[in-house]
Amino acid sequence: MLELILRDGRRFAVDAKILDRLQDDLFIYGSLFTAERGISRLDGAAEAALALHHAGRRRPVAFQGEASNAVERLLTGYGLTPTPEPVRQASLQVRSSVRCYGLYQGRIGREWLYLRFYADGTVMHLTSDLHAENAGRLLHRHADAASRGSWTLQGENLALELRDGQWVGRVHDNELILSPAQGDDRQELEFEYLPVKN
Repeated sequence: MLELILRDGRRFAVDAKILDRLQDDLFIYGSLFTAERGISRLDGAAEAALALHHAGRRRPVAFQGEASNAVERLLTGYGLTPTPEPVRQASLQVRSSVRCYGLYQGRIGREWLYLRFYADGTVMHLTSDLHAENAGRLLHRHADAASRGSWTLQGENLALELRDGQWVGRVHDNELILSPAQGDDRQELEFEYLPVKN
C-alpha cells in the first residue's frame, strides 16, 4: 500500500492496482494530446503523474496545488474515501461524492433518466425505457445515443448542465436528489446508484 497525501492533509491508502490506474489516468488527463482524443485536460494531472513516477512505490507522496486537486478528483471518482482519522470529537462530518463507475437511474414518467459521471467533470445522460444494463452500454463518451453535459460538486451540493437545462441537488450515500434549477416544475427526482459496468 502507498499513502497519498493531499494538500489539506487528507490521506488515501492505495494498492498497486489503484496506483497503476491512477498513474494511467493522470498521464491521459495531463497529456498535451487530450483535446485530439476528445478528453478534457485535468489541470495538475501531469505534475501529479511526475511526482508519482519520481516517488516510486516506497514512500508516501504529498501533492500540492492543482496536482492535489487532480489526484483527489480521480480518487473520489474511483469511489475511494480518505483514510479515517482517529475520532477526536463526538460528531463527524460525512464527505459525499459522486460515483464515477456505474450509473445513476431515476424515473421520469414512464422512462428512466440515466446518468454516468466522469472524474473530469463530464456527465453522459440518456432518457430511455431500456434496462440499466442495456442503457449502460450506450452511456460512454463516444456514444451517439447519449448526450454530454458537465457537473460540479461542492460538499454535497451537485450542479449539472445537461442538454435540457441545469439541474441542482445533493448527494447522499448512494443516491442523488435532483430538480430542475429553473422553471415552474421543480419536482425532486431521486436517482439510485447502480454498479453497472460497460
